[in-house]
Amino acid sequence: MTVSSKTNGTVDCLEFEQVFNALSGCKLILKTDTPNFTTVGVTDAYLERTRIVKRDIIGKSFFEILKRNSKPNEVKKLRSSLLKCVNNGAETKVKIISNDSECSLSNGTGMMRCSNVPVVVDGNVKYIIHEVRNLESPKKNENIDLKGSHSLKLLDDLEKIDSFDALKSYDERFKRLYESGLFYESGLFGVIYWNMDHKIVDANDKFLEMVGYTRKDLEDGNLNWFEMTPAEYRYTDENSIKELRSFGANQTPFEKVYTRKDGTQMPIIIACAMLDEACYNGVALILDITKRKDMEKALKKSEMEYKHLVNCAPTAIFEIDFEGPSFKNVNEAFCNLLSCSKKDILSKNPLDILDKKSRADFKEKISLAKAGEKIDEDIEYQFVDSKGRLIWVLLNIKLIYSADKLDGALLVGHNITERKQVENLKQKLFDQEKKLTEKLQASNEMLISTTNKLQLTNEELVTAQTNLKNLVNQLMISNKELEQFAYVASHDLQEPLRMVSSFTQLLERRYKGKLDDNADEYIDFIVEGAQRMKNLIDDLLSYSRLNNRTAKFQWIDLNDCLNVVQLDLKSSINESNATIQYDNLPEIKGDPMQIKQLLQNLIGNAIKFQGQDHVKINITCQKFDDHWLITVGDNGIGIDPKYHDQIFDIFKRLHTRKEYEGTGMGLSICKRIIERHNGNIWVESELGKGATFCFTISENADELLKP
Repeated sequence: MTVSSKTNGTVDCLEFEQVFNALSGCKLILKTDTPNFTTVGVTDAYLERTRIVKRDIIGKSFFEILKRNSKPNEVKKLRSSLLKCVNNGAETKVKIISNDSECSLSNGTGMMRCSNVPVVVDGNVKYIIHEVRNLESPKKNENIDLKGSHSLKLLDDLEKIDSFDALKSYDERFKRLYESGLFYESGLFGVIYWNMDHKIVDANDKFLEMVGYTRKDLEDGNLNWFEMTPAEYRYTDENSIKELRSFGANQTPFEKVYTRKDGTQMPIIIACAMLDEACYNGVALILDITKRKDMEKALKKSEMEYKHLVNCAPTAIFEIDFEGPSFKNVNEAFCNLLSCSKKDILSKNPLDILDKKSRADFKEKISLAKAGEKIDEDIEYQFVDSKGRLIWVLLNIKLIYSADKLDGALLVGHNITERKQVENLKQKLFDQEKKLTEKLQASNEMLISTTNKLQLTNEELVTAQTNLKNLVNQLMISNKELEQFAYVASHDLQEPLRMVSSFTQLLERRYKGKLDDNADEYIDFIVEGAQRMKNLIDDLLSYSRLNNRTAKFQWIDLNDCLNVVQLDLKSSINESNATIQYDNLPEIKGDPMQIKQLLQNLIGNAIKFQGQDHVKINITCQKFDDHWLITVGDNGIGIDPKYHDQIFDIFKRLHTRKEYEGTGMGLSICKRIIERHNGNIWVESELGKGATFCFTISENADELLKP
């Protein structure tokens, strides 16, 4: 029995105790605090049969209770069985003889059969469920019709000897069947006559074939059942002899091993009966279970290999029980997919790791399965990993039935998150292509109309083409002059602005407090206005320089670049107690100064527009065929979707200067930088739910850059 140390809910100890106490059978729960094996639980049936008060058992060493009515050798035998259960983590069984022949547990015979079932918690045996059963006396004077259906049924049970119930009450019937020669001549079982001097005095050919001895060996007295039994199995014969002296026959067949003549060992099931009241001569029915043991080993090995194969499979595999629902088992790949330990996953409800839409659909699938409908299809669900990230998984569901009853489902999942992201990106590109196509169609219609008109005369066409060419040239010249003007204007405005600012600050230092309050306020207005004007001119100057294509693109390690940005923003980061998490960022080709300015603007905005919680910034990257997708997400105040496009316009502000400082050019500068690197930039956000700025940078941006 294996249990987990962690569960979703809490266990009601009182309820568990009540349920355990009410179980049928004489059972104890023993704590594995060797050598004591303290008793921590007892069933009502045990107390009723032993007439012991509960307080005299709970908290006491099991062997302190056992010594009252058991021989030292029997106590030693039971201790060995318990230790074997703890060490091997498997059930053990043992038969013991009680000193008290009046003991209710032994049914007045003194013989008791005990079983020990381990309770494994987190890989260790923490408790043992110890159960005591009495060995009932055999039924007497039961008539057997060797030619009737009863004897045929008995033969059928004997052939299925794996089930011990087939020989529970066979003592007189066994003797009669043996005397009839039915088993002796049978090719199924080995049959032997034996005595208490360890001799095998007679045997059928099947037994001699089993052990490899000849009939001459038998007649010469060379077959000794005690010597044929390996030392480690002789205790089974000792227990069997005690049982034979008490009942005249084994209550149930038992397993042991015989050593063949060639020295090899043969596992068997044997059942014995005494042939005289002196308990000296006996008969035994023996079945070779070598094949069964080999099959059990092969099955166990196959099961272990299957479990290992499932656990080591690169594909996520897990099994669930629809009642709850709950996880039955998960493999390592599924744990890695959710970035969670196996113990944590097994303690969860499968519905809790699905997003809202997937959870509702899976509930419906469970209801359909319980209603008898078959579910054999591939379904795309979104899982939520331990870090709150959404992961797209393609699931194949196979229902599991046990005895025609729905037992749960086996699910195999493949991570398709990247495929989904590509599909989303393709959809965006498709939408952009659709818009461009519509614009192109509109332009074509206009061009056709214009062409029809221009076809009236070649001269008008030539004139139109010439005018268009001139207009383009003029536009290029105008744009160049406009950029030059913005640069010159911003640069030339610096000097008078510095003079105004310097003299105003000088005026403030010399005369602040010496004039009236209004004068001081006016001076503050001038200083503040001059500073705003300086910031605006600096941003205009930066904006005008963005189209300067003289800087050559070079390889940039974004991790190093981000470290420099964090140093520049160290004061703001410390003041806002911000945390920045990021993946291992790639190397890209670009303008180092502009990429640094891009990251600084986006991180600076995340710190500036913070919400009520501490600022958390998460930077991720993802590689596509010919470009990188990089995101900068925060938990700030968010942006209303209706402003998602407007925020990239120059001088666009969504807040007053009293609320948030700035010139309104930061994001327009970011957009111009990304366009120069042949990429796109956009925002994904809702008001009050933070914002994620996404941008792409082409791998061959320098090749696409026009001179």
